[in-house]
Amino acid sequence: SSSREPLHREIANLVTMTEDAKKAVVTIASIADDVSRGAYCERMRIGDVQCRAAWLGLMDFILNAIRNNKGVSLPGLGSFAVGRCTDLLHGGASVRAPVFVLHPKFDVLPQKKARFFLKKPATYTRINSLGLSKRCGFHKAGVTHVLKEFFDRIATCLESESPVDVDFTFARLTNVHGRVEFTFYQSFLNDYDIMGEEQPEVVRRRYLKIGEDKELTDKVTNVTPLAQEEAAKKAAELKAVAERIAPQVEESTADLPAPLRNRPIHDSPPTAATDPGDRFITICGKLDRIGSGCIDRFVLERVLNGEECRGLIRDVRAGFLFDLLKAHAGGRSGRFVHYLPLLRDLEAENVAIARAKEEAAAARERELARIEEEERVAAEERARAEEEAAAAAKELAMRAITNVISKPVDPAESIGHLFHSQGAAAKGQDRTQLVKFNREYAAAV
Repeated sequence: SSSREPLHREIANLVTMTEDAKKAVVTIASIADDVSRGAYCERMRIGDVQCRAAWLGLMDFILNAIRNNKGVSLPGLGSFAVGRCTDLLHGGASVRAPVFVLHPKFDVLPQKKARFFLKKPATYTRINSLGLSKRCGFHKAGVTHVLKEFFDRIATCLESESPVDVDFTFARLTNVHGRVEFTFYQSFLNDYDIMGEEQPEVVRRRYLKIGEDKELTDKVTNVTPLAQEEAAKKAAELKAVAERIAPQVEESTADLPAPLRNRPIHDSPPTAATDPGDRFITICGKLDRIGSGCIDRFVLERVLNGEECRGLIRDVRAGFLFDLLKAHAGGRSGRFVHYLPLLRDLEAENVAIARAKEEAAAARERELARIEEEERVAAEERARAEEEAAAAAKELAMRAITNVISKPVDPAESIGHLFHSQGAAAKGQDRTQLVKFNREYAAAV
């Protein structure tokens, strides 16, 4: 399956840990390694270094919040606070001090008795995920997920009484001594003029220890010398097997592509074919802080409906756009959208729409030209027919007038003038001739 670890990693784990070997103490470094190998971090390309950066960023945020008289709650684990407290170590004296209170679900576990108790409720502030994301270099949703994984794994170790040692950079939470203990470092308590219970003074560390050997682990796991000897034999056998098959593993994995997290997101900066496309890439690139190529669908729809990118969807049908959003959806629930492939399809659709409009306009112009030509030909034919009919009528009228009038007729004179001057207006004409003229003239016209 996709969640299965590579063969060489499984062998390495078997070499270092066996069933009979003593339990390793869980630290921030080991938790960061486990979280970075999870499915979410693999998909979002979040490495162990970024997970540790998120934890250190949270610690600095808590430290600044305490110095500003604000508390911070860690969901499912506990809460930091600062204020006027009762100091049980010095007879209930009232002092201003920082405190850490575990979640009530841990009350059933053996705990070291606290020294300071708040006299009144403290004021708490929310964790600034956006500020932490800018510091760590990946999306705030990823920061929230990574920190939640840290809290859950620490809480699970405490509930199962597995050895855990958590470094808060200014304090320490551990249960390797058989009970849950939380201690502020003396360098931090110096800001409040408070002397710690333990000496010598512990200098505040700004790094996380990796692979530190822990004493008193035998008291927790009850490992016997015989079990340790058997575990050492098994580890030696597994190591020999690993050395024997290591060349085969390297040869079989030599042609495999590099891990996805080490590949560049883009070989070259993406470009668009239009100005709205370039603005779309610029805006989405700013929103995609971790460079995953995806942004939230709701945010993407707001970008497309904005003034700067509206030209990409002005001529696109709504149904086609919804199909594109669905086709390029990403994430487990389809909440995110791959914006670069979406842009390519939108630009291709706009080109097709523009080409279709040009072809439709050309066809419309050809149709109008054909209609105008047909109308011109029809008008010429009608005019020619009217001229021919008028010429024929005039010829008939002239022929009729010639039959009635005795003297020759000038073709340049109009029929009406001839009729009034030599036809009906003539004196002394025979009535029969006038009737004949009228009959023939009526037939002519």
